[in-house]
Amino acid sequence: MNCKWQLRTEQEQLPAVREEIQKISKNLAVSSLLVNILYNRGYVKEEDMSFYLKARLQDFERPAVIPNVADAAKKIVASLEKGDKIAVWGDYDVDGISSCAVVKTVFASRNVNIRTYIPKRSSEGYGLNKKGIEKLADEGIKTLITVDCGIADVAEIAYAKTLGLLVIISDHHLPQGDLPVADAICNPQLEENNICSVMAGVGVAFMLMAEINTLLPENEQFGKKTSMKDVLDYVCLGTVADIVPLRGMNRIIVKHGLSLLETTNKAGLLALKTIAGYNEKEKITAGQVGFQITPRINAAGRMGDSDKALELLVTDDIQRAKELATELDAYNQDRRAQESDILAEALEQAEQYGDDAALVLYSPNWHAGIIGIVASRLVDRYYRPTILLCAQENEEFGVFCKGSGRSIAEVHLFEGLQKVQEHLIVYGGHAQAAGMSLLEENIVAFREMFNQEVLRQTGQKQCTPTLKIDMELSFKDINMAFVQDLEQMHPFGMRNAEPVFSARNLKMSKQRIFGKENEHISFILEDNSGKTFSCTGWRMAELIPKGADAQLFDAAFTLKIDNYYSMPRVVLVLKDIKLSEV
Repeated sequence: MNCKWQLRTEQEQLPAVREEIQKISKNLAVSSLLVNILYNRGYVKEEDMSFYLKARLQDFERPAVIPNVADAAKKIVASLEKGDKIAVWGDYDVDGISSCAVVKTVFASRNVNIRTYIPKRSSEGYGLNKKGIEKLADEGIKTLITVDCGIADVAEIAYAKTLGLLVIISDHHLPQGDLPVADAICNPQLEENNICSVMAGVGVAFMLMAEINTLLPENEQFGKKTSMKDVLDYVCLGTVADIVPLRGMNRIIVKHGLSLLETTNKAGLLALKTIAGYNEKEKITAGQVGFQITPRINAAGRMGDSDKALELLVTDDIQRAKELATELDAYNQDRRAQESDILAEALEQAEQYGDDAALVLYSPNWHAGIIGIVASRLVDRYYRPTILLCAQENEEFGVFCKGSGRSIAEVHLFEGLQKVQEHLIVYGGHAQAAGMSLLEENIVAFREMFNQEVLRQTGQKQCTPTLKIDMELSFKDINMAFVQDLEQMHPFGMRNAEPVFSARNLKMSKQRIFGKENEHISFILEDNSGKTFSCTGWRMAELIPKGADAQLFDAAFTLKIDNYYSMPRVVLVLKDIKLSEV
């Protein structure tokens, strides 16, 4: 796979460290191997490891830790007590849709009916727009809350203020310069090193609604306080989909949100689980949410109507939920078909820029809702920042190019776009994902300048992906108890990767290639202790050379418990493999 293997620590532990690890292992009642893994990942104190492993709701931060949440909540409560009509404006991706679901559900539990507005990706684009704001004002809306957007909409929010709207921004994106003249801006990015700075937009919306729920009086009009825990399933969806670090508050959100998803009685979530091939009460992982559940929600915004995804999440009607889930599944199938076509064209085009530090590819006919997914596929294949552009049209600019980019660990995409913004109409995003718009005549200049910026950040034309190895193991150290201990590290995701182990000088036998395209392989690995494990390499059949039985290999792998047979057993899942240096 051309990966550079890197042990998380290559330093030999001092006797005092080994002694401390044994002490923590005993106090926390987990294996010393698990404590070692956490120690090598930066959790060096017992209290840090305990916080990580337990991920308790009572350790969740108070909402006011996010700048301006307390002030925003007071203003919204005052608006409600006056009887003002409220609207929430969200983005059309899973983060924005789940944010709207959180706001709508919590307000409904306090007897407040709100208007939701999610712009159409194809005709309105990302963020706020004046026509939509005018429509809400004409409907009598007095208070506008944005979720997962707003921080970059300076002109639009200024316009909303001229119409007399109270505007509260709830967002998590990085500010681009001047802040909007909103009545309050709730965004952890406004404060350096804020503990919630890596939250998804839905996390910020959750904190705002928690504060509102606390401040709203308990009376006949607003009823009693609701349990904010009841919407953690929605918060989990947006947090997983936005690929934010699963550490700190995000880890607590996803761990408890997944537990809620397992036992949910919400009609929409049950329908989503069923259409994705899971039993209604089946336990699912963060990875399964990210690869099976959220793509169907995202497909509504990419291929159809995000309002249907929001309706699915909040409906109480089981039959309606099944109908909507079927529609979203159809959108997702269409998305996958178009994704395959775009990927084939993009791969062909990418060959023209094989020597570039970054890929900037363009076709006027590509679907704006799919280019971001394809950009991710190209990053996986070429390991370089990738931006895909397609043609769009609006009243202000006429025909222009809309782009979606994905990056690698070595390149901060948002900062890179800041450096080349002279060629852009608008841009926004994060370190690893961003969107932008530009005129077609500026593509060549943008490509050249962006490539130079990537070279400035990396210092080299082609970076090599790094596979982090948590620990080198002998097969005799691998057993059921250890793998069960590892399960306490769930949920896995960005900055909480599933532990990867390595073993050297392994013998391979009983290879079996399978799959529709013979893309998968399974085999038996044996180390010098004589212990063997079954190993599967998904989409890795081509990596195993002929005559492998006569050679020794080093393997990098994760550990799983296979319950397929009558007795559970530990198996290996291959991450990478290479010939041993004997």
